[in-house]
Amino acid sequence: MPHITLRDGATLYFETHGAGPPLMLVTGLGGVATFWEPHVPAFARHFTVVLHDHRGCGRSALSRIDYSVEQMADDALQLMDALGAARRRTGGLQQGQRAGAARAVLDSRP
Repeated sequence: MPHITLRDGATLYFETHGAGPPLMLVTGLGGVATFWEPHVPAFARHFTVVLHDHRGCGRSALSRIDYSVEQMADDALQLMDALGAARRRTGGLQQGQRAGAARAVLDSRP
């Protein structure tokens, strides 16, 4: 199972499917990668679909931190950086949408 190690030492589970420009799909708070399974085949025809289990959920590490949308966005950014994704597309559901918006703000900082 692929994991990345985040800056603070926590591990984040992820998986990729397909080929093409990266598309990260982010679930709501407490979500896991398997949520997106019904949609992956369609997206994977055109994109490299990146899925992950949020920190503290599924196959990712439980951390003793204050969980927040900003932290979720930063974790997603660290994952995309680790995968070498220079151009980033994000789709999200519930808190995942908010994390995607926060990710865009964090990603635009110098």
